[in-house]
Amino acid sequence: MQDIDLTSIGRLSGQLQTPVSRLSKIIATLNIVPQQRLNGIGYYHPNDVERIAAVLRERSGHTIPTMDRQGIQ
Repeated sequence: MQDIDLTSIGRLSGQLQTPVSRLSKIIATLNIVPQQRLNGIGYYHPNDVERIAAVLRERSGHTIPTMDRQGIQ
């Protein structure tokens, strides 16, 4: 059996540079449950992490300001 690299929400927050509270809301919206719990910390499967990242990519297009020669748009 192959080991699967599970990711905690704290580590995911650091990797995606997104607040834990925002990730928690996305996880709740997608009805994702942790693959494993250890000492009260949920660890998520890589497939679930990809689903979370996809939602962030989808939403970030509308929230991140861009700079051009005239300033922030």
